[in-house]
Amino acid sequence: MSFCNGGMGSFRSSVFLNVYHLIFANGRRSHYTQNRVFPWVLWQIWKTRNALFFEKVQASSCTAATKALEEADEWFDVNFKVPQAQPVQVETINSSVSWSPPPADLLKCDVGVRWNSAERICGAAWIIRNHDGKALLHSRRAFTGVNSKLEAELQGFCWVMESLISTHYTNIIVESDCGMAREAILNPTRFPWFGYLLEKIIHALPFLYPCSLEHVEGARKKVAEKIAVSVTRDHRCQSYVASGGPRWLLNRLESEARRACT
Repeated sequence: MSFCNGGMGSFRSSVFLNVYHLIFANGRRSHYTQNRVFPWVLWQIWKTRNALFFEKVQASSCTAATKALEEADEWFDVNFKVPQAQPVQVETINSSVSWSPPPADLLKCDVGVRWNSAERICGAAWIIRNHDGKALLHSRRAFTGVNSKLEAELQGFCWVMESLISTHYTNIIVESDCGMAREAILNPTRFPWFGYLLEKIIHALPFLYPCSLEHVEGARKKVAEKIAVSVTRDHRCQSYVASGGPRWLLNRLESEARRACT
């Protein structure tokens, strides 16, 4: 009986090797939610074996695997709680459509993430500005092999969190229009297949304390969005970090800085 997919890491002809694979997969840190179900898989193997031996009832491996997944999901829904960082706030959507400066004692990081479904690439960008609208630092990164908008937003957001930690900035407001990522961060148990990325994001937040996350309209962070679009539309896939803002957006940055000072 085989509960593993074909290819590397699965052995269709050996129960022993299948069980070994399950234990090995459970023991390593993995992106795949299926790896956590191995106790339920072993239990279903045992039940299926007993049913065949004592009751002469033969169940298919697909039925046993489905039951194992269902029972594991039920158990994790009841018992598994992803720790939430208490100091971090996730604000409600702000309807203002123009960029607004942070308070004088804070910084603002605008985040942009864009996904090209046809080419399965994602562009992510962030730019940090102070209360005068002065750009302090910005960065861009490209991701390949991205299969959904939610995956793109979470990949981008995870990278942003790690980048901000490396800058050693605190007292920062992080603004984005990543609505799907926001929902996943607030309700991580509803998105177990992205558990690894969500865990990294949630565990990174306390290192930025004090900080807050705000969901805003796209127009509020047009600069970050344009940098991200340069990956998906213009195929500028080189990742970088640079001081200030990008030269090709200097006019917009100066305009927003002037409005911030009025």
